[in-house]
Amino acid sequence: ILKLQFLYFIGPDERMARIIQHTDDAEMANAAEQLKAGGLVAFSTETVYGLGAHAMDEKAAMKVFEVKGRPASDPLIVHVLEWEQAEQLVVGNERQMEIAKVLADKLWPGPLTMVLPAASSVPSAVTGSSGWVGVRSPKHLVARKLLAISNIPIAAPSANRFNHVSPTLPEHVITDLGERDPTLIVVDGGPSDVGIESTVVKIHDDTLEVLRRGAVTMRQLQDSASSLSFKVAITERDTRKKPKTVTEQMEGPGQMLTHYAPNLPAYLHEGEGEDRDVTVVEGRRYPVADVVVVDFASKRLPLKEKAHAYMDLSSKGCSSEAAATLFAGLRWTETFPSAKIVILPNLQAQAASDEVLAAVQDRLFRAASGNKATFE
Repeated sequence: ILKLQFLYFIGPDERMARIIQHTDDAEMANAAEQLKAGGLVAFSTETVYGLGAHAMDEKAAMKVFEVKGRPASDPLIVHVLEWEQAEQLVVGNERQMEIAKVLADKLWPGPLTMVLPAASSVPSAVTGSSGWVGVRSPKHLVARKLLAISNIPIAAPSANRFNHVSPTLPEHVITDLGERDPTLIVVDGGPSDVGIESTVVKIHDDTLEVLRRGAVTMRQLQDSASSLSFKVAITERDTRKKPKTVTEQMEGPGQMLTHYAPNLPAYLHEGEGEDRDVTVVEGRRYPVADVVVVDFASKRLPLKEKAHAYMDLSSKGCSSEAAATLFAGLRWTETFPSAKIVILPNLQAQAASDEVLAAVQDRLFRAASGNKATFE
């Protein structure tokens, strides 16, 4: 009997995406070199995991769009250690720069992205050809360590497939992007603390225009701007009512209707939970046993025993807890292949008096593309 033994070797073009520990100095140095050479490195921040590329390398930035499947009109956020580095990337007028400097002094490092006119040195791929660039100084130890070792500005959107649920764990990144970029390195920093993306604010001469809600509230922006020698108004662009499309230029991310969406069809639900069928907007009826229910403050607790699956973002109604568990919860809904739809809490009423909950509601709305369901 002839026995044949086959040996398999992984060649240079057959590498696999991998997770490294931020405590391994050699691995961190390797990750920094990969960034400087034009490769991609995903890393943890206090908001969500980002997919990083050398911000001043056009080809590297374009690779981010390719791996994510992100439209070229949707710009990237550039991460820096300090305001002095951000200053090299923007060319705002005197008032814009004064506002930005004050906000950086008060709210950086942290989950705030400031959008300003971009310097000519910033690649158009990073700005989405909009002429504006978002800059942020992250607070998370891992992000700051990678920025320090690489000594470059890092352009990084969320490290997930475009329109899919944002990643708050390194495993989420591997699941979404591991096969798309076998050379990808993911720096493990544990679960994201805040759990939702940064607040994005566009800086005008006398106005701060909030493009995306996040952990930094409008009240914090107002309080920080109060130290200026001139008055600054705080406004919000409601892109849920007037969302951008992939063919339109955008100055900052998070402005399209569908975003953060799980693989199952998702719908917002108002009111209390009852043991009845669910009627979806299109008129189709689903037994509760086919429905995955995501709750907040135990409002739909009566559905727990009857639903296909049930979870509460915060049984006590804590907005920061809901933010921290939101994206992991949305990914959890995808683990039930026989379920038909997902019901999400509609927090519009509560969000009026809680700015963090307003940011959570924004994500829930976009995860459901604004579609609603009712119980009958």
